[in-house]
Amino acid sequence: MSRKKESLGTSLETLLTLAREDNLGELPVSEEGGSQGALPEPLYRKGLGYLKQGDYLLAAAHFLAAVHLDPGNLKAWNNLAVAYFYLDRPQEARLALEKALELDPDNSMARENLALVCQALSRQGPDKKTQGGQKWEERN
Repeated sequence: MSRKKESLGTSLETLLTLAREDNLGELPVSEEGGSQGALPEPLYRKGLGYLKQGDYLLAAAHFLAAVHLDPGNLKAWNNLAVAYFYLDRPQEARLALEKALELDPDNSMARENLALVCQALSRQGPDKKTQGGQKWEERN
């Protein structure tokens, strides 16, 4: 089974391990989980690359590492939600979007994505990734 569809553990350590195994080297983790200089931005950009390639597991790993190092990274929270959504983890996607909206309650992209996730959660059908997912890809 490809990484795209693998079950995603909720453990931060599991996802950080995936990011380390992707030749990122040892990720510095502060006691407070705060920013470590410029490191979160390369993690974020690499996550975007994986998201565009459809490798949602590695995308989630990189976005999660970025928000762990910089909890105020709104773009990483939003795109973490996108990766979770494509991994069929709508509850985790909702939580990531709620965190993004805590950071910026007026962020229209996070609000629209949250509406799509809530719609998918209410459907709970096998076709969760149709039009809503396409809209996400175009915006991110």
